[in-house]
Amino acid sequence: MRDLVSDEAWLAALLTVEATLARVQADAGLIPASSADAIAGICRPERYDIAALGAAAAESGNPVIPLVVALRDAVGPAVAPDVHSGATSQDVLDSAAMLIAGRAVDALLGDLDGAIAAAAGLARTHRDTPMAGRTLLQRAVPVTFGRAGPPGPVRGRARPHRPDPAVAHRAHPDRRPGRRARHGVRRDREGGPRRDPARADRTR
Repeated sequence: MRDLVSDEAWLAALLTVEATLARVQADAGLIPASSADAIAGICRPERYDIAALGAAAAESGNPVIPLVVALRDAVGPAVAPDVHSGATSQDVLDSAAMLIAGRAVDALLGDLDGAIAAAAGLARTHRDTPMAGRTLLQRAVPVTFGRAGPPGPVRGRARPHRPDPAVAHRAHPDRRPGRRARHGVRRDREGGPRRDPARADRTR
């Protein structure tokens, strides 16, 4: 687990986001494909001094800021404007945090499954072993360990739902008919722009 949230893991996640951002922007025609290739080529953790980035992050309050400076220096002046284009440092930091969290959750759930299985086995082994019952820190009627032992989670645990990104995109409020679009234009049920009668009256 420590390796999954280490400084090295964070740097790798930040670089993954920057490289992916460049690839997606190239696919959308926002930057040249050659720029995306160059950016992806320098997004390798071993190229960067983690200690230096950490020291710079302490001054800026965000590790993405010095990382972007380092990326632009590494890629050269011709491609530098295409690095981190259209994104904020918080965008990149939040996306990297989700990559880190996703990997950590998978590891935590594996450990939790092991603990649940061990607790369930212990309860089965000692299902008839008597022990003192307790209520409000006082002894009560004797019970068995199997009865008083591991509670509900041992009987089953649902893993967290991971939504399909395509479904989440379609369900986003900005994508639904009648909702306000990203650029402030309301849409009718057919998806076209809808006029506001009150605004139309005011502009006559």
